[in-house]
Amino acid sequence: YNIPLTCLMVDIDLFKRINDAYGHKTGDHVLKEFAQILKKNIRKSDILARYGGEEFIILLPNTSKKGSMSEAERLRLCVKNHKFKTLKGKQSLSVSIGAATYPHKDITTNDELITCADTALFNAKDKGRGKVVVYK
Repeated sequence: YNIPLTCLMVDIDLFKRINDAYGHKTGDHVLKEFAQILKKNIRKSDILARYGGEEFIILLPNTSKKGSMSEAERLRLCVKNHKFKTLKGKQSLSVSIGAATYPHKDITTNDELITCADTALFNAKDKGRGKVVVYK
């Protein structure tokens, strides 16, 4: 149908440091709080899922490549501006986000959509973390 579908791959930057400094139990609470931030800031039609570790995927139906950039940046700022109650001092975290949008010449399957979002996430982290990168 050629209706755009965007996949955002969201990763908490340097999450291992949280587990190392505060322990895995606190790390689990941070993940729950993080998931709630994402859930509160997406549309009802969007789908949020934990992909693994500290990575989450958000599927955004009817969202173009241009729309994916602004939505990802908005979510990045929501996390950055949130003070995590489960961390001492109520500190904030940064996230890196990779986005890929169908239709695209490199994307014909669900797996390719996720792979392209993961590639964009890698590029976001490579640029210094706390960034949003859209798959070209």
